[in-house]
Amino acid sequence: MVENFRRVIQAMREIVFAKTNPPYESYTDWYKLVEVSGFRTIWLKDLDVREDLIVITTPFTGEIRQHIQHRERELGHKRRASLIWWCLERGPLNGDEPEYVDEIWISDRWYATLIPERSRFVVLGSDANLADGPMREPKDRIYAGVHLMYVWGRRQNLMERLYKEKVADRELGGSLWGSKRHDALSKSRFMWTVRQDDTFEKKWPPHVPVPVPIIEPLRFALAAAYGIPLISETAMDTYPYEPGIDYVQADFWQFHNIVRQCLSEPYEKYWMMGERMRQKMCFDFNFRQEVLKAAEALQ
Repeated sequence: MVENFRRVIQAMREIVFAKTNPPYESYTDWYKLVEVSGFRTIWLKDLDVREDLIVITTPFTGEIRQHIQHRERELGHKRRASLIWWCLERGPLNGDEPEYVDEIWISDRWYATLIPERSRFVVLGSDANLADGPMREPKDRIYAGVHLMYVWGRRQNLMERLYKEKVADRELGGSLWGSKRHDALSKSRFMWTVRQDDTFEKKWPPHVPVPVPIIEPLRFALAAAYGIPLISETAMDTYPYEPGIDYVQADFWQFHNIVRQCLSEPYEKYWMMGERMRQKMCFDFNFRQEVLKAAEALQ
């Protein structure tokens, strides 16, 4: 069986990840996850659609439209490559994206059901090497929490309340990079995250806001790599994560109280929660493993 699996892997089309230009800073963890998982990366502008490749890219930008239009419509190149847009955030979707890609991979199982064309649920796994260093023991986690969110909209009032009560530290959030980022992630007792928006505008009639109770898969993957207990806003379908087992789930209107409650309780059980999520997502649902599994359908 192992030998047969090896032959299948050897026969697979090469999987490459295409980076848009300029690189999207918020996806720094994404690019690192790809790198530590051993996949080749190229610039989207260098993609030759005539090559027999599986090409995965994110985010979806105007560069994708321009490149495909130039290659296929102006130069007349026949596409052999399978182009995947891995959608890591909420919409808007259902515009013209399916015209340019062969599949849309979505890492929230409920959200994938809302997209009527060419979408597929794919688990965004993690990798222990996404963290810049080893896990720290509970006694070394000296900060209450880190969030890494862009504080805007519905997040703002929540975070201002946590800042005012000195539950959260302004220096441990937002755009943290390099050694400051690693220090915050490795020494914080919790990571917390809430969605920037709770709705998105549909691009098909009727044009009305649609609730998006979805997870933020890239933040989950980062928390898993660091083994940091995560407190996240309630979502419709959190598979493969189990609320109360792998992480703490909280309704938005209760989020502040849940954060305070978790900080007041013995930390050991939450530290173990972070370790369970690290084991599950870095090993059972490892990023490379999940990509290879999803790519089998495209062979």
